[in-house]
Amino acid sequence: LLQAQQNCECFFRDLSEKYEQKNIQLIHVWEDVWRLKKEQVEARIAALLGKFTRYHARLTEVKKITNPVLVDFLQQHHLQVAIGGRYKYGLFFKGEIVAVASFSAVRPMLRNGVEYRSHELLRFANKTGCVVAGGLSKLLSHFIAEQNPDDVMSYVDRDWGSGKGYKILGFEQVGELPPQLFLLDTKINLRYYEHQKNANENIVTICNSGSYKFIKDVKKMQK
Repeated sequence: LLQAQQNCECFFRDLSEKYEQKNIQLIHVWEDVWRLKKEQVEARIAALLGKFTRYHARLTEVKKITNPVLVDFLQQHHLQVAIGGRYKYGLFFKGEIVAVASFSAVRPMLRNGVEYRSHELLRFANKTGCVVAGGLSKLLSHFIAEQNPDDVMSYVDRDWGSGKGYKILGFEQVGELPPQLFLLDTKINLRYYEHQKNANENIVTICNSGSYKFIKDVKKMQK
């Protein structure tokens, strides 16, 4: 597994960096994700090509939502595993939820000798086939106004890009995570982490292409 992880990390990391240097957005679509969430993958690629239903954030309303509502929306419209959050918001257009964002509870962090009240942006998703222009900005601004964090941290899935949209929102890239190793049950297309040890004859070792770590330093921006 260690050798597989090292080979995976080098290959997909180098491949992504090669295309980033050419200013080309490289997308990694894994077979198990394609089989499980084909509609969402197709819609996300279509959105990158400008083919989507557009909503304008100024015409939407921010409302708090429950964990069941959040998880149900993420299961339908997000490619990654649906998880709950401490703070959960939805964007509503004429009573219909068209986007969601979730944030973690506060986490005390020490950065350059200064203590920060940090939160993580856990998930953001638009309704499949739709894009809310300015949606993440509106949800993020609402969260910051309501919870007054010192910073907001998030990870960008390198399979889908380099996080240019986060930079526009005032985030700064501060690091990156290597590709994550998974054990995939090819019979049911279900991923396990290596420590779960759910080994059987259908298990193969796979990985993603890693993540970028971004931070929006609210404290510094407010000075």
